[in-house]
Amino acid sequence: MERPHALVFPSAAQGHINPLMQLSQHLVASHGFLITFVNTEHNHLRIMEARKLSNEEDHPDIRMVGISDGLPLDDFQRTSDLKKIIEAVHHHMVPLVEQLMSEINQKSNNPINCIISDLFMHWMHDIAAKMKIPTVIGFCPASIATFSLVYHIPLLLSSGKLNHDGKLCLAL
Repeated sequence: MERPHALVFPSAAQGHINPLMQLSQHLVASHGFLITFVNTEHNHLRIMEARKLSNEEDHPDIRMVGISDGLPLDDFQRTSDLKKIIEAVHHHMVPLVEQLMSEINQKSNNPINCIISDLFMHWMHDIAAKMKIPTVIGFCPASIATFSLVYHIPLLLSSGKLNHDGKLCLAL
């Protein structure tokens, strides 16, 4: 049987990377997965530098990959404009992720057969369909309360409890 190979792709925000790395380590240790862990090039370089400083050894079953998000690497204010980074990731990284996955699947004895991505990377479903990868798992690193609130926004809007400008409509 072919070894499971997951492409894991967290959102570019720092708080999303660690939970997906912990999940990746668990999948490797408990279920024999091979992981391709994809970050923006900016975050990838920061992680690799931190690992070097802490003398952390590379894990042979977790391949770390950095892909450009289209923003300059020296843009240290990138996290202050969430809209800018989300648009950059969506518009610039999609073809690069597709290219990476194609290269891995063509050259590897273990092609990618599962994608685990941050829920914010909704476009990963389109890539999976295009590449005929049957399993896409949307991962939410936030608390269940945050997830529930975000999940129920359409219901809050349709019931009139939340205005389209984001203001709550509380009856007194």
